[in-house]
Parts: sequence; structure tokens; C-alpha cells
Amino acid sequence: MYSASSSTTVVILVTMVIWSSLYMVKGDTKFQNYIIESETLPEVRFRPPIGNGHVATNVLSDAVYMNGLYNGLEDRSSRARLPAFVAIDIDSGNQHSIHRRYILDLYNGTFSQKFTTSKANVDITYLAHRIHTRLLITRISIKRNTDLKVANDVIFDVISNQGAKSTDFEWNHDVDFTGLRQPTRYLTGRVKEPEVNGMHAQRVHIYYTKIPKQIKLDSDQSETIFTYIASYSMQNDDALKSYRAGLEELETDTLLESHKQGWSDLWSEGKIDIHGNQELSTNIAAATYNILCSLPGQDDHVTPFYGLGPGGLSRGGLLVPEKPGGPRNDYTGHVFWDMDTWILPPIMMIHPGMARRMIGARIRVMDQARVNARDDGFDGIKFPWEQGLTGIEVTPKWAGNMSLYQIHVTADVSYALRQYMYAVDDVTVLTEGRGFELALEIARFWQSRVTHTDDNTVEILGVMGPDEYHPNIDNSVFTNYNAKLSLLLPQYLSEKYSINVNDSIQEEFKKFSDTAEKILILFDESKRFHPQYEGFDITAMIKQSDVVLLGYPLMMNMSRDVRRNDLELYEKITNPHGPDTGTWSMHTVGWLELGDEKRAEDNFKMMFRNINNPFKVFSEKPVTNASYGGCVNFITGAGGLLQSIVFGYGGLRLHPDRLDLNPSLLPNTTSWSFSGLHYHKAIFDVIITPDHVTITSIHQPDDKYVSIETGQQQRKLPVNQSIKFKHGVISLKISPTTENQASCERRIEYSGGLVLCLLILSRFVSLA
Repeated sequence: MYSASSSTTVVILVTMVIWSSLYMVKGDTKFQNYIIESETLPEVRFRPPIGNGHVATNVLSDAVYMNGLYNGLEDRSSRARLPAFVAIDIDSGNQHSIHRRYILDLYNGTFSQKFTTSKANVDITYLAHRIHTRLLITRISIKRNTDLKVANDVIFDVISNQGAKSTDFEWNHDVDFTGLRQPTRYLTGRVKEPEVNGMHAQRVHIYYTKIPKQIKLDSDQSETIFTYIASYSMQNDDALKSYRAGLEELETDTLLESHKQGWSDLWSEGKIDIHGNQELSTNIAAATYNILCSLPGQDDHVTPFYGLGPGGLSRGGLLVPEKPGGPRNDYTGHVFWDMDTWILPPIMMIHPGMARRMIGARIRVMDQARVNARDDGFDGIKFPWEQGLTGIEVTPKWAGNMSLYQIHVTADVSYALRQYMYAVDDVTVLTEGRGFELALEIARFWQSRVTHTDDNTVEILGVMGPDEYHPNIDNSVFTNYNAKLSLLLPQYLSEKYSINVNDSIQEEFKKFSDTAEKILILFDESKRFHPQYEGFDITAMIKQSDVVLLGYPLMMNMSRDVRRNDLELYEKITNPHGPDTGTWSMHTVGWLELGDEKRAEDNFKMMFRNINNPFKVFSEKPVTNASYGGCVNFITGAGGLLQSIVFGYGGLRLHPDRLDLNPSLLPNTTSWSFSGLHYHKAIFDVIITPDHVTITSIHQPDDKYVSIETGQQQRKLPVNQSIKFKHGVISLKISPTTENQASCERRIEYSGGLVLCLLILSRFVSLA
């Protein structure tokens, strides 16, 4: 055990911010909106997460979950619950405890509690280490508040919240592990039931510090610190290496600082700052934090990223075994279209590497998606409506034929890749990451899935759009238009990035284009709106936004009156108490497009009903006496809220050749900004005030330059310089420099799933 004084300390990786440092942060107006305090700790369901993309937990809960670790056959697949060895508290016994406070520090990624007894001041901090991502840590600081000359031992009972032994595993060993500087245990086991019959059962390895029954501040000590660490991995060597790394940093007193630096680096890479409205600022910071807790900050070659579930990484166990999946089990950690459509786009603009890993989570199961399509009688690849470990369909059987109908998820994956390429211009995702194969195989699926009619049109029958109140319908306008974009993506990528394909694929491109041109996109000429599907009743209630998504994110070209009509009609019939799966955020975006700030603000406010105090935990629906709120912590809703900021009030629109911005002031704020807006490997700061928009170039690639267009005016924006504009549409373009005359141009050869990259010396033609 380790101690800040001469006494011993226990190890388990959870670090704590000292109370004085918390108030130093809080006193700094730059970070005060990242601190949330409460005198009460809510029930476990509404406690905030601590996580790092590899492991996560709700603070002081009995469950830890790990990226990619599932138990249960097929539709019973769920996140496998791991023991929460460092979820510990202490009991002051006969010492009267006063003024207990709980603090969530969004900026530093820690949760702390502080209380005072008649003999000591106690600080306890919990964290999932941002750098050593296998580690969960708890740190207990005890400081005497009585005269040392008349002091006695101050003793606290330790309360473990690790809960009953997890039934998701067959445990093989739980033994003492010797040779380290503190008492350590080693636990290993395999999941009981793999997702697929005959599949190798996943194994987990855990090293953790023994937890004593009591801790004490000796009579000759004024203060002491106890630190407890647990390390979780699917590889033994990896778990032990991380555990030892935590102990080494504990010895050098750098463990907490390295964690804080990891979070600081994330916020420095990109964030949204809001001024003049502390509540809104904290809500946006919390939305970002809740998502970041479930995303890895770097590639992991031991455990690749498996994707985001609607409830994030800290949830997803089988809480209601008799009815697997669904909102009461926080969707058991399954990946839905939520990741591709609602979470990836705003994160992509401030953390492009995380977006790449989300796309990688789809590419990882592409071979199984090919089997899915073949088993259904189609070509190409078909993603499951619910994706777990392997890519098979894991939608619960009680949900009926939902997975059969909601095939738009496959188009959603294609559109996520399209947006990513527009934003990041990352050719490596095509050459090294199988991205071009992904786009091509999705197009092949849609080519085989459509129905050709006698009147030379193409239909898509027997589907369900985002509105889940209406299954087994024909020609969902959202599905059809999304499929159309999917069919056109491979040829766009081939031409844009000089991907040479053989004659057979060229012929496929022609077929894709012909099919896309003929796909039926329903439109009512007399009423000037888009019916949701064939035979749609315009008085029928819908569950969530559907047709409205044509305008954004799909960016279908339509007149302003049609856009308005779609918004007006579907806003009236959308269930106001339904899930916030992008509904109110997309209505906010739409009304801002049309310049109706009042209607936009009305919809913007709707999203905040789903944010649960005190720690800003999102729920799928508003929590009321009549509703338990659905899935919690609903990071889909957090992503939707960020979309309303980035693409709504930020006015960002990604095009093949440019990024448009048309920012407006957020309601009830004095100003707001993007700190670290990423586009084509360039980075910008953007400040929005009531009268102006200021864009500062923070970083530009060496071989590119930035130009900005407003109206008929175009000018370059050198690095480390700013330009101020009046409100309106601003276009950013990234072009090759004329100074770099000789450069390496990529010619990509694609054949049968193999991508070869050839470098050819050539000259750039100036695009200035």
C-alpha cells in the first residue's frame, strides 16, 4: 500500500483531485462550467459515468463494462458485467459526518466526494485513467482536523460496492499475486455463452489491489492517502503491464496528473465554449463528456473499438434477463444507427480520430455483414439493426421483425463514411481501412435489394424508416433517398481519389447510377411535401423524426417552401413524449435553415427535458411520474444536442469541395465558439458574437492553404491569423499550395477487395 505520509497505502487505480485543487479549478472562470456539485447522490441509474473508451462504470455502482466484451447467445448478447473492485466508500462510524458533497469534474474526468467528520476531512476521487486505459482508480485522502498533540488513530470502515459475483463469467482463478509492492489479487475467467455457437469464449484478466476492511490515520499522522487500482484486459500481459504502470506512476506521484493531462489534451483538441449562460455551457460540456467517456482517444491494437451503444460504455448489462435488449437494459451495449447518424457527425468536427474509429467499428464486422446479406438472398453487405460483438443480428426476438425492416442502417453507415470523407479527406480509410470496399459492397446490397417496376421506376419494398410506429411499409422516403446516396458513393470516391477499378466495377457504377436515378422519391405535388411512405396518413402520429431528415442530415435539394412544409406537417404529428433520437435537434436545424429563430428555439428547448440533474445524465425520454425515461445514459440524445449546436446554430454544412458555416448566436448567450474545429486536417477557432464571426487559423497542413469565400469575395487565411466577418454564409476551402510544385500523388488500384496505393511524381495545378 502507498501513503502520502509515512503510513501505508492501498492500490486500485482511481485517482482523486484534492479538494483545494477542485476549488482552484472552479474559481477559474475558464473551467467553472465544467464543475457540477451536489449535496445528494442520486440512484445508480442517474449517476454519471467515468470511462475512457476501454472500461467504464457509473460511479459507485457494482458494474464495470469493457469495450467489446459480451456474454449471451445471439439476441441474449449483452455487455458482460465485471466486478467493480474499486467502487468503494468509507463509513465514518461514530464520527459525525457533516456537509457531504459530490463533485463531477467534466474537464479532468473525475468524480469526487468530500465530507468532514469530528476528526478529519475526507476526499475520495474516482476515475477511469485516460492514458492507462485499463485502469480504474479510487483515491482516498484523509486529513486530520484536530490537534496532533492529543490525537488518536482515526479509523474508517471500508464499504465495497462490487456487488454479487458476476454471472456472466465462469471464473477460473481468484488468487493472490505476489512480487508487487502492495497486496494484489489476480482474477480471470471466460464469458459463459459466446454470441455465436462454437465461437471461442472471450477471457478477461483483472489485477486489483486488495481492499482492507478498515483504513486509518495513525495517531502520529496529520494526513494520509490511500489509492486503489484495478486493471482490466482481455490479455493477461496487457492487464499486468497496465497495472504495473499505474503503480510506477503512483510512486512518482504522476498518476493523477497524467490522467488529467489526457483529458486536457482531449478538450484542447476540440470543444464548444459558451459564454453568458452557465447552465447551457455545462449542459453542452456534459453532453460532450458523456460521449467521450465511451470513446478511445487512440487506436488500441489489443482491443479494437467495437462501437457505441445508445447507453454508452458504462451501461448495457442484462438487468432484466426475462426480456433481453431494449431500453430497460440500456440496449445491452448494442450498436445502432445512433452511432453513425447522431454521434459521429458532431464528434467528427472536433475529434476526427474518434470518428475514424467509429467507422472502423463497422468495417470490423464487414465480413459478417456480407454473410448477413447472402443469407437474406442479397449481394454486398447488410449491417444488423443491432450489432454486438460479431456483426450477426442480435435484435431481441420479442421485437418481432424490426431488424428485417430497418435496413436503412446499412445506408446510414455509407452516409457516415461520406460525411467523414467530406470532413476529414482521409484517404487512408479507403486504402488501409477498407473504406472503398465498404462503400462498394453497400451499393451492391442496394442494387440487389431494390425492385424494378414496369414503369421504369425503382422501389424499395417492405421496410421501416426511422419512425418505428410504421413497420413493413413501401418506399420510405428516407430509406429510398439514403439508398440513392449509397449507390452513388463508390463512383464519387473512385473519381475523387483516383481509385482505378476494373471494367467490371465500372459497369457496376453505371448500373448503380441508373438505379439511383430511377429510385422513387415520394412527393405530393399538390400539397408540396414528402409523404413518409406509400399510402401515408398525414394524421397518423409518428414516433420520431423521419422525413425531416431529408433536409438535414441527408441534404436533399429542395425549395424553401417544401422544407417548411415538411417541418410544419411532421412537427405536428411527432409524439412529443417520444424518444429524442435526433427529433428536436433536426427540427432545430431545419428552422434555423429557414431563418425562423423562434421556432428553432422552441425545438431546442425540448431536448433539455431529457437531461437529468444533478449530474446531467441523459435519458431517452423525459423522466416523469408516468415514464421511467427509457435508456439511460442516452448518448444518442447527447449527440443530437451537439448536432443542434454544430450544424444548427453553427450552420456547418459539408460539401464535396468546401465547408460552409452560417453561424448564429445561441439563445440567451453573449457569445460562443468552436475551439478546435477540424476540416481537412486544418484546425480553426471560430467565435460567434451578436454581430460578427471571427475565424482564426490554428493549424494548416504544410502543402495546403486555406481560402475563405463570402459572397463574391475570396481571400487566403494564413496560419495564426484571424478574419472577422458579418453574419452570413462563409465558405472554407483547402487547396494545394503553388509553392509545393513537386509532390506525391496517389493512384489507387482496386481489385476484388485489394487496394494498392501507388505513388507517382507529379505537379499540382494551382487552384487558387
